[in-house]
Amino acid sequence: MGGRTVYNVKVEEDLPLHPSPSPPPSLLSTLFSPFCLADSVKEQLKQLKEGFNVLIPSHLLVSFTAKELEQIISGEHGVDVCVLQKRAKYMAGYTKGSEVIRWLWEVLAAYSEVRQYALLCSAHAHTSG
Repeated sequence: MGGRTVYNVKVEEDLPLHPSPSPPPSLLSTLFSPFCLADSVKEQLKQLKEGFNVLIPSHLLVSFTAKELEQIISGEHGVDVCVLQKRAKYMAGYTKGSEVIRWLWEVLAAYSEVRQYALLCSAHAHTSG
């Protein structure tokens, strides 16, 4: 941290040189965009790849589709309301029979999978933060 990184930049012959103190936008984007997109996060990407390879060795990655990898990393997006209802633990005086809890299960069961997932993600974010 705080160290200075020096980049050797090869200026191509077809890039115009301007007498102005600031480089032209095309030159700036030509040099700066690759830095922002790749070079600045190279070490973080290396660490991410190493961690990911702990879960799935790199030689096995070719065996999976993108959807299968998403499932391995993120888990299932579907919600089994019955299982969730059976495993729920109630706090603050609420019970399985509390009216508001019964409403919750009714509403959740009526929602589409996408809405169930969104509701549960939202509830988890509010309770874990």
